[in-house]
Amino acid sequence: MKRWKFAPSAPAEKASEAPGPPPSAAGACVVRQPIFGSDDDVVGYELLYHPAATEAATRGRRGPNAPSIVRACVDVGLEKLTSGRPAFISVTRAMLLARAHTVVSHDAVVIGVPGNVKPDAVIEQVCEELIEDGYVLALDDFVWSSYCRRLLELTSIVKVDVSNHSPATLDELAQRLAVYDVRLLAKRVETAEARVTCAGLGYELFQGGYYAHPEMVASRSLTSGEMDIVRAVNVMRDDWASHSGRDTDTSNDPVLCDLLRIVTSTARGTANREVLHLAVQRARMCELLAGPSSWDGESRSMFLVGLLSLLDTLSGTPMPELLKELAPAPALRDALVWRVGPYAAALLLTEAYEQGLWATVGRLAQRIGIDAAQVAACYIQSLAWTRDQLRSLATA
Repeated sequence: MKRWKFAPSAPAEKASEAPGPPPSAAGACVVRQPIFGSDDDVVGYELLYHPAATEAATRGRRGPNAPSIVRACVDVGLEKLTSGRPAFISVTRAMLLARAHTVVSHDAVVIGVPGNVKPDAVIEQVCEELIEDGYVLALDDFVWSSYCRRLLELTSIVKVDVSNHSPATLDELAQRLAVYDVRLLAKRVETAEARVTCAGLGYELFQGGYYAHPEMVASRSLTSGEMDIVRAVNVMRDDWASHSGRDTDTSNDPVLCDLLRIVTSTARGTANREVLHLAVQRARMCELLAGPSSWDGESRSMFLVGLLSLLDTLSGTPMPELLKELAPAPALRDALVWRVGPYAAALLLTEAYEQGLWATVGRLAQRIGIDAAQVAACYIQSLAWTRDQLRSLATA
C-alpha cells in the first residue's frame, strides 16, 4: 500500500495570533476547501491560489513563477491554513521541473499533477524522485489514458471530476483503476445521490458543494437545540440593537460565546462540524471586512449575517423557515435570503473568496473600497480566530 495517511483529527494547536499578510506573500490569495473521508471526517484541505497583481502582471515577461503557490503557503503558514491536516496542492509542469514542492515537508502536502500535464519521460522521472523523497502524489481531473500508466503506478490518489461523467462512465473508470494501488477522490460532489453513487463505486474521498449545502428538509418543526439557537440569536440581536453606534469587538461578547456554544452542541454529524467551522469563520471574516471598509459601526451585524448564512445547512431547515422564528431586521433577511441590501456585500465577497472565484473577489473588493491583499489578510485572520474560539469552547 502506498503511503497515505488519513487525518480525521488535527493535532493539538498552539494559541494563534491574528497575522497580517507577510511581505513576500502580500496581495496573494490562498483559500482552503475541505476533503472528506468515507466517514465524512475532514482528511485534508485543497489549497487554491491566486497570485498578487504584480506577479500576474509580470508573469508573461519573465516566465511562470514556479514556486509561487508553494512559497505563498509557506509564508502564510500551512499550519494556519490546514490546522495540521495534509494540504492538497496542484502544481504545474514548471513547478514540477523546478522541484518547487521541496520547500514543504513531505508529511504536510499531497502533490497534485493536473490532468493537462503531459506525462512524458521527464515528468515521470520527476515524479519518481518525488515519491522517493517521501511525498504523496495525486492525479487531478483524471481522464483515462494509456499514457498515464507509469504515473498511476506512482500515484496514491486519483481525483475524478464526477460532475462530468455518468454513473456508467464512473463505474468503468473505477474498474480500470482497480488494478492500481490508488484511492479514488470524487471531486465536485454536489448531491447526496452523487455521494452515494461514488461511495458504491469504491470512492473513498469526497469534495464538493454537497457538504456545504446538503438537501434541506422541506418543512418540519425546529428541534429544541435549534430553538435554543433562535433564542440566543434573538438575545444577541436585541442586545446589539440597544448598543447601536458602538462598534464592539465580538471576541469578548458573552452573548456571542453562548451562541457559539449552542451552535457547536447542536451541529450534527462530522461533516457538520466542518460547516460549523466555516460558519464561524465566515462570520469573523465578514466582521473583519467591516473594519477597513466604509461599514464602520456595523461589524456586529456583519458577524451575525455571516454566522446565520449557514444556519440552514447546520440545521437541515430551509432559511425561510428559520427566519420565521428569528424575525430578523429586513436588511438581514434580504442579505440571508436574496444576497442583496447593505449587509450583502461582505457576505458575497466572503463566499466568493471561499470558492476561489478570484475575478469576483477583485470586483467586489473594489466595489467596497478595499484591495485583494486586505481580503486575503482577513481570511487568514478569520481562520486563526475561529480555531482558537472553537478550541476554547471545546475545553470550557
